[in-house]
Formats: sequence, C-alpha cells, structure tokens
Amino acid sequence: MELFQKTAAELSGMLKNKEISAVELTQSVLARTKAVDEKVGCYITLTEESALAQAAAVDAKRAAGEPVRAKNRKTAAGLQARRLC
Repeated sequence: MELFQKTAAELSGMLKNKEISAVELTQSVLARTKAVDEKVGCYITLTEESALAQAAAVDAKRAAGEPVRAKNRKTAAGLQARRLC
C-alpha cells in the first residue's frame, strides 16, 4: 500500500514510530500529485521546494524532541490558489 492510500491516523502513527519521515511522506504526496493532477487539476502552483523544506524542518524538530504543531494552510504571498478541489 502506498503512503497516499493510508489514513491520517495510520500516517500519524508511522511518523510517531519513526517508520517514515515527514520528508518521505511529502515526497510521496508530491509524486502522487504530479501523477494525477493533469486529470484532477487541483493545483495552479505546486511549491515542491517549499514543501520539502518545511518537511525537513519538521523532521529536525522531531529529532530534537521539540513539539510540532499543525498550522492552518494559508495562501503564500504571490501564489495563486484554488478552493474548489
């Protein structure tokens, strides 16, 4: 089973148990997005570098024992966004 097929609870457990990293999860989601977005059309702008950098920062915080909090997704300045997906 691919990571994108797992539930949020399963992924959370895998992250907690260090079975996967945030970077690995992000890479999986980005790969799936690229594979299907031409048909689905959910994204105008895909910010791969930013997503991977944020995932690496999460992994670093987790490795240091710091708490990681989820933030609401906000549109970054200068990027177009869609809300209909």
